[in-house]
Amino acid sequence: MDDIYREYILDLYRNPLNKGKLNHYTHHQQGFNPNCGDDIKLYLDIQDEIIVGASFDGVGCALCIAGASITTERLKGLSIAEISTISAEQLYQWLGIDMENTRIKCVTLALRTAQEMII
Repeated sequence: MDDIYREYILDLYRNPLNKGKLNHYTHHQQGFNPNCGDDIKLYLDIQDEIIVGASFDGVGCALCIAGASITTERLKGLSIAEISTISAEQLYQWLGIDMENTRIKCVTLALRTAQEMII
């Protein structure tokens, strides 16, 4: 992993985007990764099948928090149908990291939780 991307992950860990419970949400679900101890709760505000708000709360490793930060940021404005089309590969591209060298369950916890929530 290049230093610039490593720093980006650490910055998202130290200063996560969308961290905290939404004031208004229509859906919420807990996600847990027993391999690493990541434990988050994801909040979505869905209006007319569009995600108008997304946030998360909880604890996790740097990769989990960075993944939750970028996932919640990218979910805003998507339809609920579009959530299922987001792949782990796309999430890794958004973070600028290589899938082969990281823990996939950590990075994708928020995405998997969102996808499970809308099924």
